[in-house]
Amino acid sequence: MSDTAPTSKAQPLCVDLDGTLLATDTLCEALLKLLQTQPFRALVILFWLVRGRAAFKRRLFHHVTLDPAILPIRADVVAFLRQQKEDGRTLILATGTDALAARPIAEHFGFFDQVIASEGQANLTGREKLRAIRQAIGEGCEFDYMGNSSADLPLWEASRNAYLVAPSKLVQRRAQAICTPAKIFGRSFRPFRDLLGAMRLNQWAKNLLLIVPMAAGHELASFSHWLSFLCAFLAFGLGASAIYLLNDLFDLDADRRHPNKRQRPFAAGRLGPQTGLLAAGTLLPITLVFSQLTLGAAFTAMLLLYVLLANAYSVYFKRKLILDVLFLAGLYTHRIVAGGVMLKSNADVVDVFPTPWLLAFSMFLFLSLAFVKRYAELLRLRDNGSERRVSGRGYVVGDVGLIRSVGTTSGYLAVLVFAFYISQGVHVSIHYSHPNLLWFVCPVLLYWITRLWFLAGRGVIREDPVLFALTDRVSYAAGIVMLAIVIAASV
Repeated sequence: MSDTAPTSKAQPLCVDLDGTLLATDTLCEALLKLLQTQPFRALVILFWLVRGRAAFKRRLFHHVTLDPAILPIRADVVAFLRQQKEDGRTLILATGTDALAARPIAEHFGFFDQVIASEGQANLTGREKLRAIRQAIGEGCEFDYMGNSSADLPLWEASRNAYLVAPSKLVQRRAQAICTPAKIFGRSFRPFRDLLGAMRLNQWAKNLLLIVPMAAGHELASFSHWLSFLCAFLAFGLGASAIYLLNDLFDLDADRRHPNKRQRPFAAGRLGPQTGLLAAGTLLPITLVFSQLTLGAAFTAMLLLYVLLANAYSVYFKRKLILDVLFLAGLYTHRIVAGGVMLKSNADVVDVFPTPWLLAFSMFLFLSLAFVKRYAELLRLRDNGSERRVSGRGYVVGDVGLIRSVGTTSGYLAVLVFAFYISQGVHVSIHYSHPNLLWFVCPVLLYWITRLWFLAGRGVIREDPVLFALTDRVSYAAGIVMLAIVIAASV
């Protein structure tokens, strides 16, 4: 192979697709989309594989269509190819991806002269791709090749000039052992940092709800309960991170159309979908085993139920009108129930399971917060005037007024439930020495809920109101005041 950079326009430049032109894997994305939109076909996927990888790809892309306009690209590679095209080079898209997906992608970019792709018979990777390229350009004709993985080693070895795109250290060493790369396009991101970002460790704060039954049952003085809480917090955090990874993978199209979410690691192509599947598939069993060893079967069952419900929300219910916010409120309330199960796993705790009052209060409060989230999304779209419908959701901009009405009502109903609880008299006196002081919680809670909706209406709250509250000084002040009232009522 030549040691010099390409100067001739005669030999064509053959370009790989997945991981080279695109910063993703089209096969993996198509499979995720199939499982999301047509989950019943998961039962026949194995039968498709029996006929071979090429036949599997043909069947898969027959049922799934990827939108080339939103797929993440390697901008430096695209810029290089456009310049090569302007210089008169012949560009060939040579990929193992099925032609049903490869041709629309090539047409979208507009600078490819030819497409060599799998057609359902041979899987055009490695030496099969090399054979197809030679057949297309003619035996003995020279070509340049651009790729990214170990499967491209035979093509780099046979090419006149080899271009490496974001290769791993191992692939780069193996490539340099057989050729001298004309150009290496490096990585411009940090996978580990992006993976931690995709796990959304900041969202773990929501799992503080596990402590609510412990506080409501006046069990905060027990060291063993705090140890159980820390284990439960970690288990729910790891489980939630696995769910967030899967959520981002199943929500790629909607995230890429979102003005902010398109910068998420998977949507932007900084992390490949295989990385997310591997990380989620590793976290979930580790989390369940840890939960079983530290907290027992009952709590582990609650954690597993949470994982199943959260995945059902991510795959299906988040796109359904009203059902999405009911599911969100239910997932918050589920954490409180799990906190009660956590305490009941301790033999010395007799009755700390969340009462119907606490569950009703939680459901109405979290329903209001879930509506705040949808309200903020719709308000942003209305102000931008760019879209009429929230991508991947069941709402339109015209729903803003109704959501505000239903959401604020839900919040006020939570306060009403709390007021009814205080009025129970003797039952409340069992836990509180001065139960009448609890009435002062109501105006503080009314103020906090109303202020939250005012800020959402002004566009201050952009996304998740719970995360906003965790960074809001007034919310902290309101929480401290309510806590002080509860403590005063208890002593």
